[in-house]
This record gives sequence, structure tokens and C-alpha cells, in this order.
Amino acid sequence: MRYETIRTEFHAVKVRIQDIEDHLETKNREIEALSLGLQETKKEVKLLKDRVEENELVNRLPSLVFSGKPFARKPRDANKPEAEDVEKTVLSVVRENFQDLNINASDIARVHRLPGEQKVICRFVRSGRGSLRDQIYYRRMELKGKDIYINECLTKRRAEIFGRLLGLKKDGKLFSVFSRGGQVFCTSERYGKPIRVNTEREMDSLVG
Repeated sequence: MRYETIRTEFHAVKVRIQDIEDHLETKNREIEALSLGLQETKKEVKLLKDRVEENELVNRLPSLVFSGKPFARKPRDANKPEAEDVEKTVLSVVRENFQDLNINASDIARVHRLPGEQKVICRFVRSGRGSLRDQIYYRRMELKGKDIYINECLTKRRAEIFGRLLGLKKDGKLFSVFSRGGQVFCTSERYGKPIRVNTEREMDSLVG
């Protein structure tokens, strides 16, 4: 009788253990499926973020940011309550400093002031090779010493990367930092090959 009782209890324990193992195996399969699903979701989210980033880049590309003394906010004149004409300022600066470029109001889609005292953003009608926008941007170095600066209108992510790279340049870890076509580049030495930097991971790899 005692033997049969032990045998019955042992069998019950084995059955219970098997049930637990089966349950664990089922849960492991569920966890694995959830993990795979999470990985796929992360990939989809990344693709969507990249698509949004590229759309933002294309949307910002026709614009340039002008800054410096000529674009300082002027005190309001009580006798002239109308808003300042920042488009007129952009036209004047470009005509004065790039006299061979024929710029007209029809080349500009819109202009408005950015937060701060000396920045305006100008969206041109056209961008790309040979466009007035690109000619102005690629000749910006001619303005050196005139307290006039021209930069591309970067996406939020690329602007953050650009700012961090400038910090690395200031620390002597990079030679130059610039943007072209909305993309951010840097060089580690004079005459070095430009390196495009799209992500923070790529930026971190530059300095080990």
C-alpha cells in the first residue's frame, strides 16, 4: 500500500513537472514571438522616422538662414508702425555683396525673422545646381570679415549633430564642419576627405 501511494504521488509530480515545462515552453514561444514583433516594430518606426527626416530635409532645402549685423532687429519707429521689411534687407545684402548675381523679389518665396535679434530665414523659389539659392550659399565665404553669415536651414536632428560637431572642432578634434545640400559633413584634417555624418552614432565613432 505504501509503495503504491509513493508511486502514485511520484507520477503526479512528474505530470505536474511536465505541465510546468509545457507551460514554460509555451510562454517562451510567446516571448520569442513578442520579441520578434518588437524588433519589426522598431524597424518600422526607424523607417518612418527616416522618411519624416528626409521629407523635412527636402522641405527645408530651398531656405537659407541669414544672420549678422545687417539683419539686426531695428527699434520700432512710432511714426512708422508698419512691420519691418526683412525681404528688402535680404535683397539689399545680396545685391551689395554679390553684384554679379541678378536677384529680384520674384526669386524669393518668403522671408521671416527667426527667434533672436539677428537672424532671418529666406525661402527661395528654386534650389539645386545652378539655382540662385545655391550660388549665394556656395559663395558665402566671400563675406568673411563683414559680419554677415549664411547657413543652410537644417533639420532639427542634423542641426543638433552640426552643433555637436562644431564643439568637437572647437576642442581641436576636427578640422572643419560644414553642410551641403542639407547634409552635414566634417573633416579631421586639412585637405582631408569630407565625412558625411547622419547619426549620433556616426559622430561618436569619429572620436572613438
